[in-house]
Amino acid sequence: MKVDKLYQYKIPEIILNSWKQNQGDTLLPLQTQAVTKYGLLENQNLIISSPTSSGKTFCGEIAAVAKLSQRQKVIYLVPLKAVAEEKFSDFKTKYSDLGIKILISTQDHFENDLDLSNGNFDFAIVIYEKFNQLLIKNVDILKQVALIIIDELQMLFDPHRGPVLELALTKVVASPNKPQILGLSAVLQESNGISPSNNVTKLSSWLDCRLLVEKTRPIELLQGVLYQGLFRFKKFNSGEESSEDFLDLNGGHPLEILFANIEKLVAEAEQVLVFLKSKAEVEAGSLILSNRVSWLRAGNAISEIKELEPTTLRDKLINSLEQGVAFHNADLTYPERKMVEKFYLAGEIKVIFCTTTLSLGVNLPAKTVFVETLKYQNGESGQRSVLIPLSWSEYENISGRAGRFGREQNFGRAISIATNQFEANCLWENYVEGKSEPLTPQLKTLGWEELLLDLTSCFLTTSLPNLKNIIAKTLSYQNCKINEDSLRETVQNLTQKKLLLSDETGNLKISALGKIFALQGIAVETGVYIQRKLKQNPEQNSIYGESAKAETISWVYDLLHSKEGQQIYAPLSFEEEKN
Repeated sequence: MKVDKLYQYKIPEIILNSWKQNQGDTLLPLQTQAVTKYGLLENQNLIISSPTSSGKTFCGEIAAVAKLSQRQKVIYLVPLKAVAEEKFSDFKTKYSDLGIKILISTQDHFENDLDLSNGNFDFAIVIYEKFNQLLIKNVDILKQVALIIIDELQMLFDPHRGPVLELALTKVVASPNKPQILGLSAVLQESNGISPSNNVTKLSSWLDCRLLVEKTRPIELLQGVLYQGLFRFKKFNSGEESSEDFLDLNGGHPLEILFANIEKLVAEAEQVLVFLKSKAEVEAGSLILSNRVSWLRAGNAISEIKELEPTTLRDKLINSLEQGVAFHNADLTYPERKMVEKFYLAGEIKVIFCTTTLSLGVNLPAKTVFVETLKYQNGESGQRSVLIPLSWSEYENISGRAGRFGREQNFGRAISIATNQFEANCLWENYVEGKSEPLTPQLKTLGWEELLLDLTSCFLTTSLPNLKNIIAKTLSYQNCKINEDSLRETVQNLTQKKLLLSDETGNLKISALGKIFALQGIAVETGVYIQRKLKQNPEQNSIYGESAKAETISWVYDLLHSKEGQQIYAPLSFEEEKN
């Protein structure tokens, strides 16, 4: 389908010309299907599941611009601040000159909260948590919104971000106001033998979406394992298996194998992304490689970073950039991350060592991606972080950075390094030949008290039967028998704690304190504890005297044992642990 044909959907010619200049005259097959067969521009709810670089993000852009051209509002949901910043910068560059009011809502941009809540925007890029807060404050904002785009929809099944995204989408599903929904994911797959109750079909039914699944990429991707100097791979599109010679270091250390082959690829004029399991290893890897090589310095990048506010990592980054190497992790400031991205895309930076943040939507492509298939995850109850394997979905997102459409003409490589035959076999079976994990909604991990507070906060008044009906509309509790006695007991507990208010007819409404708990995502137990401490004798809260010091220590100790406090792990140095 020619881009010009989108004119029939009332997309302005000036935008079509811009798209032709940047995207080409013809839509990709996925985009054509979405428009002509799946009702993307005809208000049809749709989930697009397709590999990275297949064009699904531009489907979202097409749908958004079509709504904006009709003076309708659009909300674009993303999981991470880094992704939100990248999308905001991209859309602002493309469309703000047309008079479209674009805003971003993350924890770093509280200045936009009032405009967002009042609907004073055309296009809003919002992280999941802020979107749920928005609906708690003003669920009627949905009357003004014509399209909600959910990027990385598979995060609905993530143990950490899944519950809040499901709470937000439940409010959309239960609302009488029905904006169009467009879900985007690279890793959602059809059942593949998994029970239908746990697959993407159930999700599409819950959101009342049609499902568009594409399984090929415009640019071929070679996913495989490097062992003893041989890169054995499988082609993503064709499934054909083959191999390619790399450097063999006769059983050398994995980092030596990694660095030697990076040098080989850069000598062949390639750019490389390296995904490692921790922020510390990302920084160390960048510095070690920069000390090994004699490449052209990233002079423009160094000049630009020296103009930025000094930070703890600036000198490390400059040292790496002296050889055209960089690192990218959450400890860099936003301007530093943008500087790294800018000069990588310009070709001045040859190699970036990065963490998994880059795998979720930030558009930094490479011919070759090295993937360490491990990650750190916080231990239970805030204990030391534990090392666990990447999921297949995470591997797919990371490996998909290779061979991006528009950057590479032939193919991309995703390489994992093995040090023995057993490891090579495991990597091949679990990732190259891997399958999507069962999709398990995560809302049931949220306590009943927190769930009821969140849902009640959207209403002036409600009732127990109404709350039961809304819970039944969640993805997690759909088709589940809800214990009404437990529900009633939870309501009574919240009423006793004055977080819910009840009248003689059984009508319920949230109290001012309860709304604060819901807005901030504070566990009821933690919030009640803080409330009780604040009500104590003011003299006990004085900053003077030994008793005040003891009281402060007690506060800190108790808060660290709260539900939220147990999720915090403060890493200690060797000396701190020894003492």
